[in-house]
Amino acid sequence: MTTPADCLRFPLLHDRIRTDWSTGFAASGVRLPNGTMKGPRYPDDTLLIQAASAGQGLAVVRDVSANDALASGKIVIAINISVPT
Repeated sequence: MTTPADCLRFPLLHDRIRTDWSTGFAASGVRLPNGTMKGPRYPDDTLLIQAASAGQGLAVVRDVSANDALASGKIVIAINISVPT
């Protein structure tokens, strides 16, 4: 993957409260097709990371939450962008 739009080829995993995907796509200038924001929603980063490591899709999580999973190779950075909070 090279651009944020490439993420749209995969299932998107969502935080129940935060709007990281829509915020990140908007900041990157990506126009979202209808239905894009559908997908499983999780209450916290730990569960998002577990779902991503199980191959359920892509997740946007706080970098401090992902450090251990990244270091162990459970997850990888699909595309390195910052999402405004």
